[in-house]
Amino acid sequence: MTKPIEVDYVKKRSNKVRLEEFFGKSTADKIAECLEECAGAENFGQCIKECLKKKGVDDSTAGDAVTIMGFITVG
Repeated sequence: MTKPIEVDYVKKRSNKVRLEEFFGKSTADKIAECLEECAGAENFGQCIKECLKKKGVDDSTAGDAVTIMGFITVG
C-alpha cells in the first residue's frame, strides 16, 4: 500500500527544511538535485558524493550529506 502523495510531500519538505538548517539553502538545494540524479543508483552514497563534488561542495560537507541522507532515507 502506498502512502498518499500529501504525506510524502510533507515528509520530503520537512527533510529539506532540516537540511537547510544544517547545511544552508545553497547546499541543501544541491543535495536535493543530487538526490534526484542518483535515485536508483547502484551505489547511492558514492553517487551523491560525486554529484555534490561536481557541484562544488567540499569533501567533508559531501561526506556529512551522505551520512545524513542515510538517516533520512532509512528513517
